[in-house]
Amino acid sequence: MNNNYVYLGTELTYEDLKATRSMMPTPTRSHVPIAHHDVYDLIAEEATNFGFELSNPMFGTSHDHQRMFGIVECQTDLIHPEHTSFLAFRNSHDKQFPASAALGKRVTVCSNLMFGGEVSIRVKHTTNIWDRIKPRFANAISKLAKFEKVNNERIDLYKNTTEIQIGEYDPMNLEDQATVDHFVCESMRRNVITSDKIKIVMKEFYEPRHDEFKPKTLWSLNNAYTEVFKRYSNPHSLWQRSQKLTTLCDMVCDAEFEDINAVDTVNEDVVELAG
Repeated sequence: MNNNYVYLGTELTYEDLKATRSMMPTPTRSHVPIAHHDVYDLIAEEATNFGFELSNPMFGTSHDHQRMFGIVECQTDLIHPEHTSFLAFRNSHDKQFPASAALGKRVTVCSNLMFGGEVSIRVKHTTNIWDRIKPRFANAISKLAKFEKVNNERIDLYKNTTEIQIGEYDPMNLEDQATVDHFVCESMRRNVITSDKIKIVMKEFYEPRHDEFKPKTLWSLNNAYTEVFKRYSNPHSLWQRSQKLTTLCDMVCDAEFEDINAVDTVNEDVVELAG
């Protein structure tokens, strides 16, 4: 799915997923399990309440159905028409990880326990989980909605940026190769890419695969890196490089966006935004 890192184990239909309910362990004073399909139903309900349209859900389990992983596409007027966002989710009955959701343009969900997105939430299987999980998922969806609004503003700004400024240098036009060279070198210095990827970035910028990236704008340059990022197999490294690229692009066009960095730690349940 796009640039997502997805491996779900043994894939199941939604009806198969519901059937795993019979394999739930008995609740104890310290561990209150929740059915796998209930995690999806809850996150889907809250996403729908916020105006997201969901499609193409995928589910999988591992370890005799004790661990569940899934992903679904989501669209809304909040999301830039050229992009699709995703909701990833997971749950466990063997106490390996809490009920979790990850949301954004790029998510990681894998049965080897890698998991993340622009917005992520985890809710422990402890007493009163049913009282906590729904409002926590709603909080996460609201963060995603705000993230998408800011992201739309960022994309529109990048598309209209043809001059950039790096450090103390005067503004430079992206039609000039010296400007692009300067940006690429700065990106390597900031560990956005490694030196062996420079030629690939340059080729993607000057010979784009899609007509929409032919204009020499910051958006086209950003996309050249996106194509390179697809070559990184380590999702954690991809996340770090992507965030560093966004920071650099915001800096060179003097962007100021609303700070959406929010961490909520009530009852050790966490809602957090990447970057």
